[in-house]
Amino acid sequence: MFDGEPQQLVINLPQNSYRVARSREVRLPGEVRFISVEGGEAVDSDSKRFYFYPNGSGLGGEIVLADGEKSISYLIRLEALTGRIEVARRQ
Repeated sequence: MFDGEPQQLVINLPQNSYRVARSREVRLPGEVRFISVEGGEAVDSDSKRFYFYPNGSGLGGEIVLADGEKSISYLIRLEALTGRIEVARRQ
């Protein structure tokens, strides 16, 4: 938002990785997995892209992360209109 350019988050499910803006790809630790990714924009069959615009809005969606046993999981909600991000532990 600071440079006036849209920013993006790209999630690659099979690689269990993400990339923010133009930075390098980051792989999640082996014990943490992307369980589901809803919303955003399909890059290809394996990846989703979320944009964040300078006015604060973005592409909305939900991302679920969990440990390998799925005993602990978190829901990350991206609000489209406000760009607000909420993180909640799921039971």
